[in-house]
Amino acid sequence: MASQDAAHWSAHGFGPWLAWDDETCAGRCLLEHSLVDGRGEVEVGWAVASPYWGRGVATEMGRHALAAGAERGITSLVAYTRADNAASRRVMEKLELIYERDFEHAGYPHVLYRTIRERNPR
Repeated sequence: MASQDAAHWSAHGFGPWLAWDDETCAGRCLLEHSLVDGRGEVEVGWAVASPYWGRGVATEMGRHALAAGAERGITSLVAYTRADNAASRRVMEKLELIYERDFEHAGYPHVLYRTIRERNPR
């Protein structure tokens, strides 16, 4: 674990983690504070090792991250990807995240998706 990952876990009680398939790392998932297009957000994200693409691993990691956020009372979570990453966009839609807007990140067009959980539903 990188020192910045450990520091995030220490400060907030959540952060990135790895997904394992027996002794093989299938991917990396995160729930962490991030700066997204100049604004502080709590981000959910995933990166899946190519042998695991198309197996639902990203969706499962995303569900886990969303549940971890809900358990901690985080009411607004974002995910983003390059605009041309159709697979990640499909995962965001499966997770019921809502497309919010296009923006530029690291010199590339990206899309931002968001979920908002009500604290006190009426």
